[in-house]
Formats: sequence, C-alpha cells, structure tokens
Amino acid sequence: KDGSDGPQMPLDDAGVYAIGRSDECDVRVNREGVEDVHVELIVEEYARGAMLCAMASANPARLNDAPMEGEQKVRLRNGDTFEVGGRLFRYETDDTEERIAEEVLVASAKKSAKKAKRVSFTSPMSRSPLGAHNANLAGRQPTPFRSSSAKSPLNVRSPMTPKDSNTPKAKSSTPKAATPKAATP
Repeated sequence: KDGSDGPQMPLDDAGVYAIGRSDECDVRVNREGVEDVHVELIVEEYARGAMLCAMASANPARLNDAPMEGEQKVRLRNGDTFEVGGRLFRYETDDTEERIAEEVLVASAKKSAKKAKRVSFTSPMSRSPLGAHNANLAGRQPTPFRSSSAKSPLNVRSPMTPKDSNTPKAKSSTPKAATPKAATP
C-alpha cells in the first residue's frame, strides 16, 4: 500500500512459470477476474532474458500500463512492469555483465563469449494477501518461488563461474600505432 518494493523470490531455473488463480500456478493471484493461468513468464537458459505471454481472454494483463492482446508474447526489458489482477510486478536486470564462457578461435583470432545477466522481478505493492497460496507453495518441491507474504517479487540468478587467472586473454585485432623514427643523416 505504501508503494515500496516487496521481497524478491528466486527463479533458479530456466522454464515456464505460470501466474494466475489455479492451485497449479507457480505464483497464485487469488482475485476476482484473474484466470486459472493469466500469464506465463518464460525464463531463458543462462538468464539471457525473459518473455511474458498473455493467456487471459478476459481482463487482460497489463504491460507498462497497456493491455496485452490475446496470446501476445513480449520480451521483457529492464524496468518493465506487468500487472495481474491488481498485483504489480517489475522486471529488473543487473547491468553488470559477467563473462561465464570465453573461447579464442585461433584461425580467425576472434573471440566469442556468453554473458549472463542478473534478472529479477519485484512486486512493488500488493493490495491484499494471497491467503492459502503461501501454504501451497511451502509444500511443493522443487519450486523456485518461496514467500511468506503477499508481496512476491521474482528473482532469477544465473550460474556464474569465478574468474580464472589462467584463462588466456584474446589479443586485440586492432594494430598498435607505429612510433615514428627519426631519419639518420
């Protein structure tokens, strides 16, 4: 009610997370007008991103204050908000990218890298508790959602590898500027 952020909930695995009224949903929003599966949150491997897929035909979810049409699927960007039955969620990514894999291609002297981003979802405010939802989540294993309050943000953490001092560094493909030499008489 005060507009402050709620706690974050980890989404440790890539996959599809259902948000809606059904007991089978990963995040349950037990409010009038919320369908059994209102939206699906699709989290990609290595936290490369997430997509929001509208599933509700009546009372559509809202993305950045605009209603989502039909089974619309939208890639989420940092700061996007979506609303399901009055519950507001915010998508957040950490701008600091960590290198989780690096490979130097000898033949072409090019490097390729896979990067992971920290991704989270925050529920800035909730107007009413979810009731029995919390008890349902506590008994399910494995589940990426754990909460004891109605304020239920989501959080994605990607696997990170420690920096290894023995990892070879790719050489720059840009040549160094030549130093002019004085002419000899």
